[in-house]
Amino acid sequence: MGKKTKREYLAENELPFNQLSKKALKQVGQVPDPNGLYWLQLVDWALEAEELVLDRSDPRVPSLLNMLDLLRHSDPKLVKECLVADPQKEWHPVDLAWQVLDHLDSRLSASLSNYPRANPLQ
Repeated sequence: MGKKTKREYLAENELPFNQLSKKALKQVGQVPDPNGLYWLQLVDWALEAEELVLDRSDPRVPSLLNMLDLLRHSDPKLVKECLVADPQKEWHPVDLAWQVLDHLDSRLSASLSNYPRANPLQ
């Protein structure tokens, strides 16, 4: 009989990007919550810990934060394709969180006609 492997509570957390985010959470001393998507938990940690500080005068920031809130409350199956990252690369947790926000910014810019053109958030 083969050895059983422990599965994540959400199947989406088994995807490479979420596993990368799980590793990043552990690096910063956070306990990954298997009831939510790890990449969202990583971004939440980075914002709450003020490791990521967004320029509140940037007109994109309210929309970006609203999108994060919407994604937090969405079905993980619908959110799983939202982001990609190279799981082979060693990411610093804050850099990975920045990549998430930059990617969301680009997606919003491409899909919403009234959203400002994406530029680096920093």
